[in-house]
Amino acid sequence: VALENLEDVAGSLEQSQWEYVKKYADRLNLRPTEWDTKFDNSLKQVFDYRFGQRPVANLSRTLRQVTFRGMLGGNISSALRNLSQGVNTYSKLGEKYTATGYMKLVTKGTKELREQGILRDNFIQDRVLSVTKKTMQRIDKGLFAFFDMAEKINRGAAYFGAKSKALAQGLDETQAIEFAKKIVRDTQFLYSNVDIPLMMQGDLMKVMTQFMSYPVKQTEFLAEMAKNKEIAGLLRYAVGGLAFVYSAGKLMNMEPKEFI
Repeated sequence: VALENLEDVAGSLEQSQWEYVKKYADRLNLRPTEWDTKFDNSLKQVFDYRFGQRPVANLSRTLRQVTFRGMLGGNISSALRNLSQGVNTYSKLGEKYTATGYMKLVTKGTKELREQGILRDNFIQDRVLSVTKKTMQRIDKGLFAFFDMAEKINRGAAYFGAKSKALAQGLDETQAIEFAKKIVRDTQFLYSNVDIPLMMQGDLMKVMTQFMSYPVKQTEFLAEMAKNKEIAGLLRYAVGGLAFVYSAGKLMNMEPKEFI
């Protein structure tokens, strides 16, 4: 529905702005880029339609799925590293409400998180594109069980901690939930097509930038804090990161540079 509004506002946009918005909308609608189309035509000249109408899209999707499964599937160490994203929550909420978030996640579970859509956007969302075979779905569920668990912990702690802080500040239940959702988005990020930078979209670019979404999001997070002069939050991020590296991170041979 939102895409229908683009035509209404097109007249007020400067040409370069409109071109950017159009490309962005094309990516949301899964339309190929100019380079994708050129490669599609080249491949069809050689292989005809053996790889379908959109061979680049089909081949890149398969390659990304294989890469995700091969590098992250069943990888406990990478899943545990994902828990370090809790430092973002700490940088925003501080000691009291970060601890409250983790405690309430243990006592309340994930029911409210599911009801509020907190677990909807998955860290490894891209891996499930066009996975329709039930056998493959079951395999993926097992391969990424550790990642899913880490995501529930990260997002759940951020949600419950932020909601508790909002309620303590006098907000009502509805306002507290909206504030909590914002903190989850800010600290744990979203990875849908809407939230990925334009330069990283398109079938070819998705292959070349497959594991860059998180570093880009993390850089944006820290840059935003610096721009807003959230000095206390940046200090908490630095202290929390070092604490994680030299405690749980030791088990995974983490180094401080992994937080840079």
